[in-house]
Amino acid sequence: MTTHGYMNHTVRTEQWRYIRYADGREELYDETKDPMGWTNLAGKEESSSLKEQLRKRMPTTNVSEPGSYFIATIAWQWINVGIGGWGDKPASMSHSLYSLAL
Repeated sequence: MTTHGYMNHTVRTEQWRYIRYADGREELYDETKDPMGWTNLAGKEESSSLKEQLRKRMPTTNVSEPGSYFIATIAWQWINVGIGGWGDKPASMSHSLYSLAL
């Protein structure tokens, strides 16, 4: 089982790869017949019981990750308040990275 972001999970078995996204979209691939994942079987009626079995392996509780706003706020605080004080470039930060951060 793999999780990427909030409520985006993948379950793999020897034969199947099932992905369920936070917005409800699904992908299902037969890894033995379609190892490159070209044919999404999630929409096929005959896959519904298999999807239900694989879905049971996914977490029932999800924890939100800090979003980009949180990361931008921390970066701003580090640059403006952090190591060098207000407005000073932190000593450990390269000029190009400091320019990008502003």
